[in-house]
Amino acid sequence: MTTRVKIQSVEMPSALSASIQSHHDAIENAWRNKPLTTFNGPLLHCLGVQKTKSDIIFKTTTVQYKHYFAQCAHHVPLALIPLSVSGLTFFHQNGDFHILVGTRSEQVQTYPGYIETVPSGTLDHGDFFLKVCEELEEEAKIPSQNVIKLDYLGFHQDTIGQIYDICICIEIIPPLELALPASSEYNDLQFLRIEDIMKIFDSQQKIVPTSKVLLKMFMDRND
Repeated sequence: MTTRVKIQSVEMPSALSASIQSHHDAIENAWRNKPLTTFNGPLLHCLGVQKTKSDIIFKTTTVQYKHYFAQCAHHVPLALIPLSVSGLTFFHQNGDFHILVGTRSEQVQTYPGYIETVPSGTLDHGDFFLKVCEELEEEAKIPSQNVIKLDYLGFHQDTIGQIYDICICIEIIPPLELALPASSEYNDLQFLRIEDIMKIFDSQQKIVPTSKVLLKMFMDRND
């Protein structure tokens, strides 16, 4: 049975609205000290997840990214849990799966210096398939025209980073180069075989938790 993923938007709960208002000065002070590469915009805060036999429903409300930034960078206690999308980008060639991984920049707010599958990003709208393609083009310069297929793998609650991740596998046409240019979010980007990624994941401690889950989901599906 195919799982249907739904994102429901509701009005901001009064308690959250009051919390944001009461921490207004701290939020604005944090935002004044943000990096130049950080921009404000809408962000979906996950209020809860409901599972039925055929559906997974994420109940969300919209806040601003600067609220989450203040929580992460300056420990403003807003108890926000962003709804995010995390992708595993791959191509199949000569009997091998090649998966895109990168080392996160030291300047990012969550998991600086960690290795992860690419792309990832917080949701600012409800179309998570569109969002993962937008992030792939932004982070790895791989356009949506190169995407062959998108599949929902599952979701993961990252209790360390306090994020709900919708997990997507992204099949693309084989690229001309296995190493891609670095970006503002990643110090390096490259396609590696599953065997090589498993060795890195087993030997390194700084791995984004959702990426480990994504790799297992992908391997279970293709076993």
